Amino acid sequence: MVPLLDIHPAPEATQHDTMQAVLALPLKYRVVVHLYYYEGYSSKEIAEITAQKELAVRQLLTRARRKLKVFWKGKPYEGIQGIHEHTKGWSGIA
Repeated sequence: MVPLLDIHPAPEATQHDTMQAVLALPLKYRVVVHLYYYEGYSSKEIAEITAQKELAVRQLLTRARRKLKVFWKGKPYEGIQGIHEHTKGWSGIA
């Protein structure tokens, strides 16, 4: 299996750091973050895909954002102001 960052390399260091942080999340958070931010699904659609309640999906996204804030604390992009801003121009990312 080829690592995701080898398939879709990040053109900028901050984007690489962002993807590393997302990949370091526990699977239950990583899945919803990927579907929401990278694939563009709504929380309702993710609930259908993952057979969870929509509220549960929203809670997972909130908790994932909190975990990512810890990663970004003290970095140039303070907090999670939008994963899309950190991944702009990244091939394979919406």
